[in-house]
Amino acid sequence: TGKEYFVAVSASNAVHGLSQRLIPLPSSVSPPLQAPESPQHVALSVNTGFSDSLIVDFDAPASDGGSDILFYRVELDPTPSFDYPIVEDFHCPSNNRRTEWQIETSTDDNGGVISGGSFQLELEVDGFTSITASIPYDAVALASNETGISEELIPTFSTTTNSNVLATMPPTSIEGILFPGDRLRFSGQSMPYKHYHVLSVAGTSATLTEGFIGDDGVQISTTRYYGGRGSPLSSRIYCHLNEDLCPADSEAKS
Repeated sequence: TGKEYFVAVSASNAVHGLSQRLIPLPSSVSPPLQAPESPQHVALSVNTGFSDSLIVDFDAPASDGGSDILFYRVELDPTPSFDYPIVEDFHCPSNNRRTEWQIETSTDDNGGVISGGSFQLELEVDGFTSITASIPYDAVALASNETGISEELIPTFSTTTNSNVLATMPPTSIEGILFPGDRLRFSGQSMPYKHYHVLSVAGTSATLTEGFIGDDGVQISTTRYYGGRGSPLSSRIYCHLNEDLCPADSEAKS
């Protein structure tokens, strides 16, 4: 592996315990660095519904040869001899396998507030550059375990006009289901595109940041729109209300 290892050997019995440690000659050895073993469990399958791609699955090799794997090379060729393969390298920097990057935005002398369109984020680490897809200017961040853009909640909620109390019918604990900062829409609300924000959750009920306007009683459906919980504990990217970053009359954007 390229590292130096020292070895000592001793013996033991049930009455007197361990013998004196014996150190061999030479006392250390450094196994040489070598090429990694081949990837494991390589499998090829059809990418159903797509005529211009295949699915290749594989696992890391049993041994990396004593140095972190830099990339995996995938080759495609219409012949088994691979005379003129199409080659693509999939890089995997070892120092960024599980890093979550917190990005803080700020204005500059030229840009100012982003008030329309979209933007991209570019991250460069150790010579490798990653660029995100286009992000709408008013996008809100996703929590690390969230996918999609909305979800219809299972508990049945009951509302009262001009009240900010959100009850469950029948009473159901919603702790761990609903969270402060969640954005909700109700089937019976008067303004169909308005989001109601959750202020707090306790037991079988929650409190909204403002009074509900719409039909009283049980809601046929309640939909949560992901993101915007506003805490680094729940979001990879989270926003602060800052008048330098967004107009005072609008919510902060991620």
